[in-house]
Amino acid sequence: MQINFKMLKKIFITFSVLTLFALSEADSQTYTGDIEVYINTFIDNMPGRDGNDYTIPGENELTIWADMLSDLLDDELTNARQKASQINYQIVEFADNSVTPNASYYVIEEKADRQHYWGTYIINRFPLRSQLVIQAPHPLYDFNTGKQGIFCFKRLGAQAFFISGTHRCNSDNASPCSGTTSACSASPASYRLSDNPHNLQSVFQKTTEIIYDKMSNTYFVQLHGFAKGAGDPYLIMSNGTRDTPDPDYIPVLKNELYRIDNTLTFKIAHIDISWSRLLAFTNVQGRYINNSIFPCSQNATQSSGRFIHLEQERERLRANIFGWLKMYEALGNTFPESSSYSEGLSVNQGDDIIIYTRPSLGLINIKASAPFTYSVYNLSGKCIYHASSTEELASIGTESLIPGLYLVKVRTNKSVGTQKVIIE
Repeated sequence: MQINFKMLKKIFITFSVLTLFALSEADSQTYTGDIEVYINTFIDNMPGRDGNDYTIPGENELTIWADMLSDLLDDELTNARQKASQINYQIVEFADNSVTPNASYYVIEEKADRQHYWGTYIINRFPLRSQLVIQAPHPLYDFNTGKQGIFCFKRLGAQAFFISGTHRCNSDNASPCSGTTSACSASPASYRLSDNPHNLQSVFQKTTEIIYDKMSNTYFVQLHGFAKGAGDPYLIMSNGTRDTPDPDYIPVLKNELYRIDNTLTFKIAHIDISWSRLLAFTNVQGRYINNSIFPCSQNATQSSGRFIHLEQERERLRANIFGWLKMYEALGNTFPESSSYSEGLSVNQGDDIIIYTRPSLGLINIKASAPFTYSVYNLSGKCIYHASSTEELASIGTESLIPGLYLVKVRTNKSVGTQKVIIE
């Protein structure tokens, strides 16, 4: 009798996840717990470099994924869940009760009987930093970058977090995109299909494209790691080109990291022109964000400034929580909170949204680039009002709201804003 090791691995992963996190109601796709612990369970049980678990999505599957994500970003949860189910994914409403007040997320994850291993994607329903997206494409090969990523995401209140579903070398098949690496072989060879930064036909790439296109105020920080050799810096930073964008957040992030730890050394691709290693020029997320015409095969020549690729030495930045805290603090100072919670004052929420209250009139007023959608949530994360506007001004009457704290969320084609509102 032959043992199906791939099936045994699936059963073990399924059992491990379900014993740690139970559904609050049968099939309700609602969890309560600590989002960091939850995602670390996925990382700890992720398929390694062998097994060929990763499958490449077809064009129809990518279309379903794109429609699902667009629905979710528009708060059309029921429609999004129906589409996710067609491709063996589910959308979990996750209430993080490890913080006060509770944080609320959508976790797009594959169902327990995994078939694809395309990765896990978190959307923060009420982000503090709506401009910040954190990605961990090599959570196993680049030691601790996945755990560092969810650590920073949770504490920063970032907009989104992406993590791959397998080791970068898990697939036996080569990616058609340009570039080579010795990560999976003794000598340089083509990247593998399971290596998300080097495969255009992936859910990781499609999710990047949709958020980049729908939210023009977002910045994508991609966490990587490398083995530091003699003469190497502790951090290699790149926007994916030699071009200097405006604004340029990489020098700001570098200065913040140096302020926290002045033993760190750096190389920046568009400043240290003679440096030529680990510059992310073949990274397909970076190529797309930098508007390459052919992201699979053509390097970008100009930078949008919205892609930040970080190659980190292990011991001072990735090894443990002390290194993660450096990145967390530096990112927080580089990308300040985009939400302000001052009752009764006008609040700028990104590039094109202003939310302000008129307590004397019983109104919450919104000024935003049309068209836009707006919603009101209670603190448990339940949507109690949702509408859309084709005009630049909209108002919400508060007479039907019981006294308490609410969250107003506004989404335009460019950005998203969230505001706490106190009803007395």
